[in-house]
Amino acid sequence: MRHRKRGRKLNRNGAHRKALKRNLAISLFEHEKIRTTPQKAKFAQPFVEKLITLAKKAPKGDDPQSRIKALHYRRQVISQLYDALVPDPEHEGYKKGVVNKLFDNIAPRYENRPGGYTRIVRLPKRRLGDNAELCLFELVEGEEVETTSEVKKGLQKKAKRQEKKKMKKEEAKKGKLEEKQDEESKEPAENLEKKE
Repeated sequence: MRHRKRGRKLNRNGAHRKALKRNLAISLFEHEKIRTTPQKAKFAQPFVEKLITLAKKAPKGDDPQSRIKALHYRRQVISQLYDALVPDPEHEGYKKGVVNKLFDNIAPRYENRPGGYTRIVRLPKRRLGDNAELCLFELVEGEEVETTSEVKKGLQKKAKRQEKKKMKKEEAKKGKLEEKQDEESKEPAENLEKKE
């Protein structure tokens, strides 16, 4: 029985899993969308959502009490993420810590959202080399992340397939109706022949 065995192992030891989770979160906060496998995205999703919630809880005031609380939340996030440098979107050529970006740019976007800050969109193509299934792991309500051409193509193909299925079903129904009508028209003629 698998009691108390919740969580994904991903064929890695504990330290490797922790590093993977951190790196996925940092990449997501830096680029706002990343391409990875669905298993890794599902593994990192709760971690990322909890970090965004911590960043949202930090008060924004200038009084000493709120600054102390904000520092407390910032330190909690830093204890789980190392503070990697990422390009600053506001100042060209400068870098800022990923934690600063999380607290200053990302968390304020979700001020009125009670959860569900990330989304996992499966991609139709698989990775070359190991044929692994791929997905887009992205922040919801980001800087209007456009649906990639791969996703659009996949959706178009899916719509075409569904349309073809519908057409085949309709043709099959028409064929069955015609067969029934032919059989019904033949039956009265056969009945007349039997009576004579």
